[in-house]
Parts: sequence; structure tokens; C-alpha cells
Amino acid sequence: MLDLLMLVTLGLGTAAVDGLSLQPGCARAAAAPARCRARLADNGYLLKELPPAKAGILILTWSKTAASMRADGFKPNSEAIGDRAVQLKQIAAALPELASKANVLALCSQGSMSFDTLQEPHASMAKRLSCTTVMGALSAGSGSAVGFVSRWPDHVSIDGCAFNPSFLLAGEDAERALIEHVVAEALRAGCEDIRLSPGGLQLDDAHFYESCGFREVDGSSQLSYAS
Repeated sequence: MLDLLMLVTLGLGTAAVDGLSLQPGCARAAAAPARCRARLADNGYLLKELPPAKAGILILTWSKTAASMRADGFKPNSEAIGDRAVQLKQIAAALPELASKANVLALCSQGSMSFDTLQEPHASMAKRLSCTTVMGALSAGSGSAVGFVSRWPDHVSIDGCAFNPSFLLAGEDAERALIEHVVAEALRAGCEDIRLSPGGLQLDDAHFYESCGFREVDGSSQLSYAS
């Protein structure tokens, strides 16, 4: 039900991010019209670019849901038991930071803040944030995911993903759909250097991202896509 309400809130139409003042060295986030069109994938997910303000509200809602699920304690009919309970704890800890990142993007896009004058913890990632758009893989009742994607002259980077903690198992499918969409989009644009920063939200990050085509790189905290 939560995802159904979310789809109504976010809308099914095109949602582009306007007014970003990007720093030198970044591929302009809103330059490719193809990214601004919503697409319904064969797997049923609505793939679209999200306004960062709405993405922030969505992630904050998921954060509150995760905290509420943890406060409710053990429930035998819940997905969040055993190893999944540990996963839920990690999700609850990570979502507030991702919501904060979306909020910074929203304020900068509205002109209320500037990437050039951000304070820590966001100042050190200002250039990356200025290259970032927010993508969504949305569904009604089957889990949804949101990802932060930065586009550079020589590579594309998935810098963090969040998904609805009410659907831990389906959240894997949602994040996978999102990653597959970003990868396919980059490859169509001629970019083969695609990177990903694991967020620690999946039950087994290494196995999950390997199944999505990403491999570890010696000396790097990011994974690299191997086609």
C-alpha cells in the first residue's frame, strides 16, 4: 500500500531536475533528454528520474518505516528475522544519510544552497553531488528503489541506493532493475566505464553486486562493471 501511495505522490509523468549549477569537470546532469522520460520496464518497474525533493521525502518515509519495524521487535510473519533483521538494522542506519543527500540536492537545485559553499559532511562530495541525478525503480506493492547516479566525462557512477524496507526480498529486484537501467543507459551513450559504491544494504553485498555484473577493483572502494 505504501508503494502505491508513493506512485501517486511522485506521479507517472516526466520529472526532470532543473536549475543545477554544475562545477567544471562534470557531465551536465540534465543534458540527455532520454533520461527525463519515464519508462515501464518489462519487469513492471517504472524507471524514471526523480526530483531530489520528492526522492528525499520517499527515502525519509522509508527511514521512518525501518525504525518503526525495528521498534516493533520480533514478528514471526515478518521478513525481518534472522539475517534479515541484521539487514534491517543496516538499512535503518543508512537511510537518514541518503535522505540528507537528497535534501542537499533539492536545496541546491532550488537555489537555496550552493554546491560551492556546502559544509561537511557534504563539502567533500560537492563536486560529485553537482554531477548527480536521482533515479527511481518504482512499483506498486513489489518494492521500490532509489539511486544516486553521478555522470562524468569518462564514467558513470552509482553512488548509493535505497529501497523500501517493507519489501526486503523484493527490494533486491527493485535495486537490480535500477542498476540494470543505469548500466543500459550508460552503454547506449557509449560509456563502458561504469562504477558502483556498495551501500551495505543488501543481505550479501558482494554476491548481489557480482550478480549485477560488478567486480572488485584492487585499490578501489568502488566496484567496476564488467560486460
